[in-house]
Amino acid sequence: MLRRLFSRSTTTSQASEGFHTPRSGKELLATPRRQSMVKMLWDTTSLTQPVFNEYLLAPIERYAELVQLLPASESHHHAYAGGMLDHALEMACYGLRLRQRHLLPPGAKPEDQSSTGELWSAAIIYGALMHDVAKVLVDIEIHLQDGSEWRVWHGVIPKPYRVRYRANREYHLHSAANTLLGQQILGGKVMDWLMSQPKLFSLFMYTISGHTERGGIIAELIHQADRASVAKALGGNPVQALSAPIESIQRKLAEGLRFLVKEQFKLNKRGGQAWLTDEALWLVSPRAINELKAHIYAQGIKSIPVDLNRLQGEMHAHGIIEEVEDGKHVWTCNITDGDWQQTFNMIKVPPP
Repeated sequence: MLRRLFSRSTTTSQASEGFHTPRSGKELLATPRRQSMVKMLWDTTSLTQPVFNEYLLAPIERYAELVQLLPASESHHHAYAGGMLDHALEMACYGLRLRQRHLLPPGAKPEDQSSTGELWSAAIIYGALMHDVAKVLVDIEIHLQDGSEWRVWHGVIPKPYRVRYRANREYHLHSAANTLLGQQILGGKVMDWLMSQPKLFSLFMYTISGHTERGGIIAELIHQADRASVAKALGGNPVQALSAPIESIQRKLAEGLRFLVKEQFKLNKRGGQAWLTDEALWLVSPRAINELKAHIYAQGIKSIPVDLNRLQGEMHAHGIIEEVEDGKHVWTCNITDGDWQQTFNMIKVPPP
């Protein structure tokens, strides 16, 4: 599958079939669409060109060089060559649009907002770069043409490479590992700049390390920008995602499932929609998922995907359900209750 995602580089003959030649950050950003997004960032900030180049463009180029042509996901959003870079740039652009609706720092005097506002804007861009970057460490294996495995904490990929997704990867691990790559991407001067505003530095570090409940306005803007980019990639409405309440999809999916399990589903009964074991909650598919979708639609919420596979992908992206492997979410399970036995297709909901 990944061989189809990546086209063979034409810039050099050194890469064998199925391998991809590393490119510089400038080369990766040279496409018209990526240039347009970088220009949008420049137009939206009030930084001088030299400051923009050093404090924003340089980290973006370092990010591009680190993630190369890696996809943002295996089979969900931006699952194509260069998808991770496109997703980060889209998030940065959406994030700055959202930031314009807020006076930052929150609650500060106007003169303080004027003097430090550009740093808060820059933090949104840095958050877009950092929020998923450790996927290249913990979700993806990078194999060089000489047969060795490369980990990007040693630096940018040095030789022709190909990638594959790790089996049984943990959904939340990349968030915890993002900070490992902060120095590599942002650099010392940017970190010093962020540290000049201790409150902002705290919110930023909480946001990129997965502690979004402590990330305040930075986490909220990054989350909404992420949703807008994902919505655009999946054929949804990014404008609607930008204006939706924070975490509405994730919260409504989780709350809806909790309500159905407690109030409506037959639990551990023949003919029921769900079975609870010591390992997980198992939902009969597609019956239980369709009932969840109907329950959420009945509340007037239309932003969840209509397609069953996309809905399950959304639930997995938010850590609500667990995949089998390779982007598949349906498990085949044998249920035995006394002398009764039945085989079901089921969705696995791990313990919180």
